[in-house]
Amino acid sequence: MASTSKKNTRREHFVPQFYLKGFANGKNQVYALSKNDGDGVSLFQANIKNVCLKNNLYEVQLRANADKGYVERGAIEGWLSSFEGRVRNAVVECGKLDLHDGDLFPSNFGDLAAGLQAFIANLIVRHPMWLNSRKEAAEGYAETLQRTGFFSDCDLKKLDELGYRDDIGAIVELGIEHAEICMFAEGSSTWHILNLLNELDIAFLKAPSNSEFITSSFPIAMGWPDAMTDNPSAVYFPICSKTAVMFAEGDGK
Repeated sequence: MASTSKKNTRREHFVPQFYLKGFANGKNQVYALSKNDGDGVSLFQANIKNVCLKNNLYEVQLRANADKGYVERGAIEGWLSSFEGRVRNAVVECGKLDLHDGDLFPSNFGDLAAGLQAFIANLIVRHPMWLNSRKEAAEGYAETLQRTGFFSDCDLKKLDELGYRDDIGAIVELGIEHAEICMFAEGSSTWHILNLLNELDIAFLKAPSNSEFITSSFPIAMGWPDAMTDNPSAVYFPICSKTAVMFAEGDGK
């Protein structure tokens, strides 16, 4: 946790540019609708580098030592960049699938589907709405950890040496970010989402001629059979302008 920095503001995308490119024209531009509070809906054209992002989205500001900047500046964004590099090919190749009744999936479809599912799960857990709802508990967790003696005297001494003794809340917040976004282990949010997707049948949809799929700042749509059911029975995701995928309860065929 020792590295902090006050570098320039980081523009961090919660929907990756490589994905948005699948909906852009040759100049990497998209038409977008912006819902402005009280002003209705406006249509504008923008480069994909300028949409679906927030400044310092994944950076954690130090509380007591704000003049020192952020905890582990760029750590989460660096992990996301590496992750996107690993799943990019699977997402792009799934977008190129053009299957008809009776066609067999390609031999590497298992790997492609796994990469696509991992990407969909990551889009959910990295989104500001999901992430902020988890990070709100950081200060409470920090107080509980200190009150219950989670930190040993050695831990507290080390925090003093690093100048973080009064910034445990910021460290816990970064830990929550890491757990939500970067962890695939059993019990993690990503693990639960992947389990859900794996339990559903998968179908690929192709846009009709002269038509295209559209995407959004939260491109996953889910449906529930009734208000009493915890897990969705259907998950829809537009992969690119020509291809979408549907995960839904079915007969397993």
